[in-house]
Amino acid sequence: MLLLKECKQILRSIIYFVFIGIVIAFYVTQFEGYQDDIRAAQNPNAVYDFRNPLQKPPEGLESYGVKSAEIPEQVVPNAITALLQEMQGGKFVTYPVGFYKTVRLNDKELSKIQDILEEITGLSYSDLVQKLMQEEQQKLTMSQDGGWIMSEPIQIEITSQVSYEQFCEKMGQVDKILGGGSDYAPANLKGFGSESITYEEALKQFESAKNQDNVTGGYARLFCDYMGIVLALFSVFIPVSNLMRDRKADMLEVIYSRKISSTRFICTRYIANTIMILLPMLLLSFIPLVSLSVYGAEAHLSVDYLAFVKYIFAWLLPTVMITVSVGFLFTILTDTPLGILVGFIWGFLSLFTGKLSGDYGFRVLIRHNSTIGRDIIDTAMNEIIFNRVFYVVIAIFILLISVWIYEKKRRGCIDIGGNLRKILGRIKGTN
Repeated sequence: MLLLKECKQILRSIIYFVFIGIVIAFYVTQFEGYQDDIRAAQNPNAVYDFRNPLQKPPEGLESYGVKSAEIPEQVVPNAITALLQEMQGGKFVTYPVGFYKTVRLNDKELSKIQDILEEITGLSYSDLVQKLMQEEQQKLTMSQDGGWIMSEPIQIEITSQVSYEQFCEKMGQVDKILGGGSDYAPANLKGFGSESITYEEALKQFESAKNQDNVTGGYARLFCDYMGIVLALFSVFIPVSNLMRDRKADMLEVIYSRKISSTRFICTRYIANTIMILLPMLLLSFIPLVSLSVYGAEAHLSVDYLAFVKYIFAWLLPTVMITVSVGFLFTILTDTPLGILVGFIWGFLSLFTGKLSGDYGFRVLIRHNSTIGRDIIDTAMNEIIFNRVFYVVIAIFILLISVWIYEKKRRGCIDIGGNLRKILGRIKGTN
């Protein structure tokens, strides 16, 4: 009865409905591409797209798409060309925490990069600039509206005077000068190279989606990728507002005097918040599940009807648990909405650091921003399992600390929130 009462309290919260609105907005704007995939798979005349796991690749195509590849013969000249262009433009594009940032360097920093380029190429910086200008002039053509455009990508001919390992090291130095997050970081250099996807690779990808993901698996991962963003950034608002409601209603003294144990009371609230945060995810997942299941049945394919549920509990539940735990800890400890700030910053940093796929480590949310790439998941399965179990354990540990603090506050042994209010009151009084 207490659990049901707590769930109803959350359901009456305006913050909760704002959260649901954000969830729906993310779903509508980011995820509904599965419908286009289904239509393309049902249309034999549709253009083949390697990113669509439902489309079987036809034989004999000239191209099945391209993928990034760290091919030194491509990476070296392309990276140097791009770096020269940015130096001539006077600004550099980086993504230090996932957001676009323009970096402008001083003369000393520019000189360091010039020295690095000269060491790699064996040419003076002025000669490199001249090569770039000559290449640009050759590729410039006039468009129909009278403007000048590049007829094809620019790539100056460069013979590296250092090994590829040394080149990567030098590019790492450039990335460090730029403050990190640039395309010149060794981990990002493969973006300067590409190779064609073969028919065999495309067919293997399709067979993986059909036989291992069973139609729905890839879409369940992508669904959890987008929903994980919402959870990491916004779910903390619900438990914090739920706890702060007691203080605003002057109910703390009444709650403290109840016979119910602190463990039962806090754990019940914790479970209620976790259930109510996951509930919109579960309900919303039925929409793509139904469409994909109908397609799978019509195409006589095996369908994993529990894929969305499995990924939601395996990938999203640990994120919810740690987020709610952090919100509980700081709110119970300080009687302030500090947990919102801590939770949001943590989620923000986790979201905008690392790659979109294959980089799991200690991030609070699992990111795999693609319906394909099952092989990446299989390769990193041990890392993913460790990540999720780690956050479940930490969430439970933080919850136990929260229960202990709550019990101490009921007994009058701790009153950090009251002390903070007194300090703030004194500061306001002196002003």
